[in-house]
Amino acid sequence: MCAATMLPSASNASVDPEAAATMVGNLVRASLSEDWRVEHQHEAMLNGLTDLIKLHLGLLMEGKAESTDEVEDIHDPHEAACTVCLKLARNLCVNNQYVQQHFLERGLIQELVARVRTDFVARVRERGKGWREAVPSFITNLAAGNSVVAIRVLESIFPHDLAIVCALPWHRPELAFMLVHNLIATCKITSPVLKQLTEDPDGHCVVHILLSFLCRDEEDEAQAAKTGEWASILFGGLWLKGGFPPIYGGIKHLTPACVYRFLLRAAGMQEDVQGDARAKPPASSSFWRLSQNMCGHAAALGVLWHTVHGLLAGPGSTEGASDGSAMTADFARGLLEDSDFVALAHSEMVECLTALAEAWSLDWTILPASAEACAVLGIEHCALQATNTGRDSHLAKGTPLVEQEAPAASAEANAGEQSESKIDCRPSLQHVFHELLHALLQLVTITQASGVRFPSILIGLHLTANLGFIDALHKHRFGKLDSEAPQRTQRKGAAEASQACLLVDQLRLCANVLYERPEAQDFLRLVGGLRILLSHCYADHEVPLLREAGVFAVRNATHGNEANQAAAQALLMEQRAASNAGERLVEDLTGGEG
Repeated sequence: MCAATMLPSASNASVDPEAAATMVGNLVRASLSEDWRVEHQHEAMLNGLTDLIKLHLGLLMEGKAESTDEVEDIHDPHEAACTVCLKLARNLCVNNQYVQQHFLERGLIQELVARVRTDFVARVRERGKGWREAVPSFITNLAAGNSVVAIRVLESIFPHDLAIVCALPWHRPELAFMLVHNLIATCKITSPVLKQLTEDPDGHCVVHILLSFLCRDEEDEAQAAKTGEWASILFGGLWLKGGFPPIYGGIKHLTPACVYRFLLRAAGMQEDVQGDARAKPPASSSFWRLSQNMCGHAAALGVLWHTVHGLLAGPGSTEGASDGSAMTADFARGLLEDSDFVALAHSEMVECLTALAEAWSLDWTILPASAEACAVLGIEHCALQATNTGRDSHLAKGTPLVEQEAPAASAEANAGEQSESKIDCRPSLQHVFHELLHALLQLVTITQASGVRFPSILIGLHLTANLGFIDALHKHRFGKLDSEAPQRTQRKGAAEASQACLLVDQLRLCANVLYERPEAQDFLRLVGGLRILLSHCYADHEVPLLREAGVFAVRNATHGNEANQAAAQALLMEQRAASNAGERLVEDLTGGEG
């Protein structure tokens, strides 16, 4: 065998790991060639490489210390050697199920993950970037395209070891998304392994870690683009398999205490730490980095809706635009034909509007819809009788993870005890509402262009709940529309509420729902919504584009609908008559003086 293709012996590698790393590094570069990989995917190479990886794993420096001040950033030659060996093994796995099976059967995953777990518990100095990239990328290629291996790997490392491996490449988060995608890509919807991720609380904690990568500020635009691309691939596949509703529900009900306990279990602390002030978290830098960078609760929920919007709009698209591709239409159809997703979107919208109305002291009620109006949409009358009771308070109560200081043993006992009055919940509410609203706005836009049917229950929701909220914002600013003496000046802070509650975007949503949908137009007239739309056709420098959105909404409400045109005309005549009467009253009171 040519010396240039030979692996170093175990005895030489153990005493001179730097020379071994150089030799294997040359093979890594050669392995970029498919012909080279085919030629060297034989037992001697695979067994020798496996033995080298296990050798270097056993000789890695522990890196333990009582504090980070006592540990110098010392180069570990066995770490460097093990890293290049993992890279070579990763490359050999490409498109070769025999190689994948070989490394799996030799127990490499178990020994590699055991090393990562030990570091997560006790290592003060994080290992180098090369190592933190090589570990997840090796496991990714080991499972890629091989359903048998992928399932066995996922079963062996889920959930805690999967979480800490995902946390390794914090500088390159796309590797974490790539890993999870390849582990579940071949799973069927009914797969028990997939259900662990979508329905199990531990799976929700893993997803929360991934969402935290998307919440952080990334200065490197190229890196952010890579992360976003692989996040889209992962979540796009999950959502098409019906994963959005159970994952969203699970994330929604996770508490800071639940996530903190998960991290402690990942670090091997199995005991219940509730109320035990003496229990100390691990001193490792990996544990602290992960626990400190978990995103807040509302941020995680907002990112979930943002993934829906992003997958529909595509990268770099303007708001409300779509590439109109068949793939995008299929994705929208998959979501809207999922009754659980539709029900979730309905309930979350009502919940967000309820909470925002409370936060901004708005007199909001859902517009009442008669049985006749519901029949126009073909829905049951009771379907729109949504109540605002029993609303989850996860957005308003509890201590968001992002607001916590470094995790402490008392975190579990203290979680949820902070008074709601001490937290301004509006920014969190606005974030979730913003992402939810724009996801639904994008869905409506897609259905217009692709012919995908937009659910009648959501049409009814937007033209009663959202339109009622628009009305509440107007009353908050100017008083009741039908009062004898409406306010001529708006209340202080009312414009801020309109901006924060996305008045213009809610108008756009209603306008898009009405576009070329005769049943929606008739429903609007029957619930009294025309009056509300007509009242927003004015310019306001504090709410840019309000007039344009209002005019567009009125146009969509009346186009091709004679009954709505007549009703709108009658409302405008009433408005003019009331305005003239008001002017005459002013003249009588002032004696005709200006």
